[in-house]
Amino acid sequence: MKDDDSIERERMRAKAWFAALTENKSDIEECAKAGDNNAILFLGNCYFHGDGVPRDKMKAVELYKRASSLGNAEAMHNLGICFHNGDGVKQDKRKAIELWESALPLGHAKAAFNLGLCYFNGDGVQQDKRKAIGLYERASSLGNAEAMFNLGICYNTGDGVPQDKKKV
Repeated sequence: MKDDDSIERERMRAKAWFAALTENKSDIEECAKAGDNNAILFLGNCYFHGDGVPRDKMKAVELYKRASSLGNAEAMHNLGICFHNGDGVKQDKRKAIELWESALPLGHAKAAFNLGLCYFNGDGVQQDKRKAIGLYERASSLGNAEAMFNLGICYNTGDGVPQDKKKV
């Protein structure tokens, strides 16, 4: 049996998703104020892209930070993108990598792929193609098509792995 707080959280989550589907901004804001991490993420995306609100990347970053602190892997990923690219914050690739690493145990495929790119290219970290391949494999196992494509290229060319045309 669920307690009243649990039921209320589920009600707010359902309301947030319904609001997102119907783009009812006042319902999304209500759910975000109540602490629903998905509503906070959705509102952050709205501010980042200027969907239904004035574009405000600094406000988006604020919301992504809040949703991240509540354990939202997509918010961690989006915040990592902001730090990697310097969108709404001072560029900090190390912080981006930390955020993507935090999203890994939560099964976020795109975070694994982005980390793979960083390690493959030495972007913000020391280049480590072996680690990159492992991250591409993880992202692939989670269904990320970009990682599958990059793995195919690596196996086709032998870049970071022994060349293996059968694995392509």
